Amino acid sequence: FPREVFLVKREVASVAAAELLQHYPIADLNIEEVPIEDVIREVFTGKDLA
Repeated sequence: FPREVFLVKREVASVAAAELLQHYPIADLNIEEVPIEDVIREVFTGKDLA
């Protein structure tokens, strides 16, 4: 199956999921938080998570 990854703020995750489910034929949806290790790495390296 094709796989897509979207990075959205926690505050809008439910709205984003609802929009996707309403407009596209999605068979499976998984919502995860970014691992804390990745957040720490971004802070110290200045690299964006996206």
